Amino acid sequence: MSALDSFAQELRDAVGTIVETDYAIFQGNQNIRLQLRNGKSTPLNVTYFGREDPNNKGAKYHHSQTIQEMLLRSKKDGILQKYHRGMMVAHICSLWEDKYRAIIAKECSKEHKNEIMSDYFFDINKYRQAILHAGGRLDTKTKLLNMIEVGDKVEFTESQMFEIFEAAFDELNRLNEEYYAGQPTQYSLTNQFAG
Repeated sequence: MSALDSFAQELRDAVGTIVETDYAIFQGNQNIRLQLRNGKSTPLNVTYFGREDPNNKGAKYHHSQTIQEMLLRSKKDGILQKYHRGMMVAHICSLWEDKYRAIIAKECSKEHKNEIMSDYFFDINKYRQAILHAGGRLDTKTKLLNMIEVGDKVEFTESQMFEIFEAAFDELNRLNEEYYAGQPTQYSLTNQFAG
């Protein structure tokens, strides 16, 4: 098994994390809406979050939020999903830079990981730097993933995340062809139901 095979599986796992988290956020949003419809809550009710049972005397909490705020934050492509997606982009960059790039270089008889070049991962790194170091705004033009303009906030919609992941698998195929002499493996994000 090559590093690309392992990397492809970790990327599929990352996709799973994104869709499962999006689903959990969506279900939470739907549950809140159901409570409002059934009269069990109002938009201005406050929910408290902590590790202690709130019914215990002297219980402490770490965070509070109105139902209205929770609905806004948990809507489709809302801040909760965008925040998680940004962290996943940083994770993808870390997988490349801190794990797989050096292994790929070794497998391909390169002396240093910087001999393995990728415009895709250059762009992912620029997004990561914006998220973590530049106040969330893109400060360098990307080469391949042109979904966010310089100066714009780096926040990804569901559609953009799938573009990022599909492009990741395209990049694995390019790396396979360029550095592994086109071994017969084809990497793909999508699976097909048996049939």
